[in-house]
Amino acid sequence: MNPAFDRLRTTPLFYGSHLYLITSGSITWNAAEAEALTWGGHLVTMNDLAENTWVVQNFSGYGTLWIGFNDLAVEGNWVWAGGEPVTFTRWNGGEPNNSGNEDFAELYTSGYWNDTSGGNHYGVHRAGCAGGSS
Repeated sequence: MNPAFDRLRTTPLFYGSHLYLITSGSITWNAAEAEALTWGGHLVTMNDLAENTWVVQNFSGYGTLWIGFNDLAVEGNWVWAGGEPVTFTRWNGGEPNNSGNEDFAELYTSGYWNDTSGGNHYGVHRAGCAGGSS
């Protein structure tokens, strides 16, 4: 594991072949993605309901969370910050609705997603790693 992780206030968690960390504080989506990049990852990509549920179970104590889903480049074209293909979504009813130019996805403690224009939340970083376990 990267020795830089020794400086963290939280313990990295593992699911499959990925390492997950909470951001250092409640920050903007852009700041959360920038922080994730410094750790060698991106804001979390949700590949399926099992991963979405695992993230909620392990991080929902921080409240609503930033995830890596966004439509910053092209309105209505939602992509993952890490560039992975979109294989799963879990929008809350009526979402995404782009009310007020909403470009970022947030994860509610219910496990559903909402599009929002900003604010501050904790975010979940995800990075690939060798030797992780679920």
